[in-house]
Amino acid sequence: MENFTFSGSNDRPTPAAEKVLDGLIQAAGGAPLPGVLGVAQALATVWTDERSGPAWLRHGRNALLSAGIFRAYWKSKHPERGEERQDPIARAIAARGLGSESRLDELGQMLWKRLCASGHPHRDEKVGDAVFQHFDGNLSFFFYREEDVREVSGRSGYFQGMLLVRTAEKETAVTTAREVIWRGSQAGLDLVQNGTAWGGENLFSLVQLAPAGNYVDRPSDDGIGPLESLAQRCKRFRNAGISRRVLFHGPPGCGKSTLARTTAIRIADGRVLRMDPKAVSSASNNVMYRMIDLLEPTVVLLDDMDRASGANGLLSFLADEQGDTITVGTVNALGQLDPALLRPGRFDEVIEVGTPTPEWVAVIAAHYETVFGTRLPEGAAKAMEGLTPAEIREVIQVCAMIGVDLFEVEVERVRRQSELYSNDAVAQYLSRRDGNAALALKPGVS
Repeated sequence: MENFTFSGSNDRPTPAAEKVLDGLIQAAGGAPLPGVLGVAQALATVWTDERSGPAWLRHGRNALLSAGIFRAYWKSKHPERGEERQDPIARAIAARGLGSESRLDELGQMLWKRLCASGHPHRDEKVGDAVFQHFDGNLSFFFYREEDVREVSGRSGYFQGMLLVRTAEKETAVTTAREVIWRGSQAGLDLVQNGTAWGGENLFSLVQLAPAGNYVDRPSDDGIGPLESLAQRCKRFRNAGISRRVLFHGPPGCGKSTLARTTAIRIADGRVLRMDPKAVSSASNNVMYRMIDLLEPTVVLLDDMDRASGANGLLSFLADEQGDTITVGTVNALGQLDPALLRPGRFDEVIEVGTPTPEWVAVIAAHYETVFGTRLPEGAAKAMEGLTPAEIREVIQVCAMIGVDLFEVEVERVRRQSELYSNDAVAQYLSRRDGNAALALKPGVS
């Protein structure tokens, strides 16, 4: 599945990129800066003509010219300022009743590629060397040059387009963007960080969320398993316009992420937005909040909250602002969260995920035997009692790759390894971490 990136490019400038920059400068009429900066801009341009001159001067020239372009773009968004009325780009945009929409600011490249990939109807409108692409649903993209459209089609192309909407019909454009993003989603979407752009800007993408395993919920005597019962309970709250928050906690590998994902998918019918912990930690709160406001997910999945430095603020936002959004979270140890988050109104239900029962060990083992196409020795399920789902998967995968004659050896190996991330090990780590932090705060201690 294609990743739809909604920020800049991760490539360093190339001769082709510099050519694009020169084209932007020309299209923006040179984008001159005022006063002393304008003089410096002109001198730097003369001194570095044909890319001659020292490297620092070339970089200065590019910085000044880029500043002029951004200034011209800013002016195009504020027509009441006066002198920008001379800008042909601003005139062309204003004449068509187009403008920016802050809710869609991060989605330019992702939306453009998604619309093109799905064959969404559109028409091209040429204005000199520039081109407008008008898509059904009041979404338009402006490119300074027609060549920019072809260049950005490549995987590493710079997105030199500008996402615009009809000012009088912004809500229609936002609705169209939301539908385009969710279209084809089966299990949901995963917001991930996929690199850092030149200049230090973090890059994020929305990718398809992988479905959870099918071993997690075995029906009880009444035909409804515990996860299905939890999902139905959350749906009742959602249908009543009331939020609900569920937290799964347990040691690493116990299967809490699989349980949380399965529960979220059953509640949301595909409209799950998983916030990857790395993305939560690296993105600004405003980016996260705008993404949730725009997409209006049924369920927000906060996986591994103890690894996400911004999870507490995000959870507070969800509790205070999102009336009927269901939140499902996971954490390794409750001691890593603010105790205030564990009360009803923050997390309403806190569910401990422990070691699977003997019955569940047999179900999980049968599932992974099918996945890896192998057959374990007689009595293997009993020998694996006490192991977590992740450990059972590891044993069966090794047996499938190397041979079932190593079954007993692998069971013993994972049992010893589990001591490294057991509940006691997590508690000891938290104690050491908190103790070191307190020690560092004492005067005279470094």
